Amino acid sequence: DRPPAPGAGQYRRRRPEKFIIIWDTGEETIFAPETVLKHALSVGRKIDESEFDSIVQENAVCLAKEQMLRYLAMRPHSRQELFLKTSRRDHPAEAIEAGLKDFERAGLIDDNVFTRQYALNEINFRPCGRRKLQEKLYQRGIAEDISRHVLDDLYTQHPEKDLIKGVAEIFI
Repeated sequence: DRPPAPGAGQYRRRRPEKFIIIWDTGEETIFAPETVLKHALSVGRKIDESEFDSIVQENAVCLAKEQMLRYLAMRPHSRQELFLKTSRRDHPAEAIEAGLKDFERAGLIDDNVFTRQYALNEINFRPCGRRKLQEKLYQRGIAEDISRHVLDDLYTQHPEKDLIKGVAEIFI
């Protein structure tokens, strides 16, 4: 049982760009351009089994990261939101976790920052009580200790009584 060799290659032109490699076994695999270039995948190139497994795992992480970047381009997300949305697109959990760790190291995702931004936005545009906001954060996968700390700070700066008065003034 040997690893397949690329039998044919195809470039699919759409956003995001992908390469479809048709192996000599007839099986198709989608690759990110970065993976194809980094490993010089081309027709007839022989790949040993360990290199093949490494390339496939690395490509899975690359594809998961591309998907997560598309989500982050739309709006900030919590770590849990990114994991769930990306896993619904059939990316392997291990690849998603590896991508999330890379994003955390790069500062692209941070649940503390997300929680503060989300809570402040909710207080300013959809004022609600502390419990309601705590529930919204929980639904987005924010741990209670993180949300409690952020909400303590925000509701000190924006007391619930002031929020209620502001909402009442709109309707009176």
